[in-house]
Amino acid sequence: MSNVSKIMEERFIKEKSESIEIKWYSTPHKDFANYSCDGSSYRSYARDAADDPDASGFDPYAYRYYNHYEDAFWGIGGAPSRCDEFADSAIFAINNGYYATAHQRFGYSSHYLSDVGLPFHSKGATDYLGGFVDALFNAAIHNTYESHVSSNWSTGYNFKSYVSGNTQKITVTNPEQAVEDNADYSAQYYDYIKNKMTTSSTWRTDITLNYYTAQCVQKTARYNHGLYDYIML
Repeated sequence: MSNVSKIMEERFIKEKSESIEIKWYSTPHKDFANYSCDGSSYRSYARDAADDPDASGFDPYAYRYYNHYEDAFWGIGGAPSRCDEFADSAIFAINNGYYATAHQRFGYSSHYLSDVGLPFHSKGATDYLGGFVDALFNAAIHNTYESHVSSNWSTGYNFKSYVSGNTQKITVTNPEQAVEDNADYSAQYYDYIKNKMTTSSTWRTDITLNYYTAQCVQKTARYNHGLYDYIML
């Protein structure tokens, strides 16, 4: 099994030999924000802003990857505070009648809440002392998994349907806590997903792996609905 794991890791690295970067990919981020707005006429502002935090200059350079992560065990990562920061900014905007700006800031806030709904954003990027390591976060297996989700967003396993068809929400009273709770939820699936990817060449069609992925997507959609209500109501 150890040899199989090494072979699979080498395959992931070969497949992703181009520059490694974080990405839920823009479409999922846009959909998480868009479908949380309950048909608001301002929803396009949220949708168009939701993937902006992945731009290289959006976060301070030293926190380029750290801010998109929250380790469920160690509590390491900047995603909770960034989500809260933009939620506060959105609330300020809505209270002053700046509805477009409020939705834009919700889109930013949504990004950090959505990121940790992906297991590779809630586990696997800390060393044995709990220190965050960029190289671990940017492992090729991480990118390969996100590519799989993206490829099956609107076709195949159609993960998007768990967002567009969602009618439920998880009440949010504290954005930071919501990010931490979402990270706790997704992290429970990390070991299975990573182990399956590194030991099986047919992991892409594994029913359990894709079921766990769908559960993470659905839970994240519900948290986003709750975050929108927290800001706008």
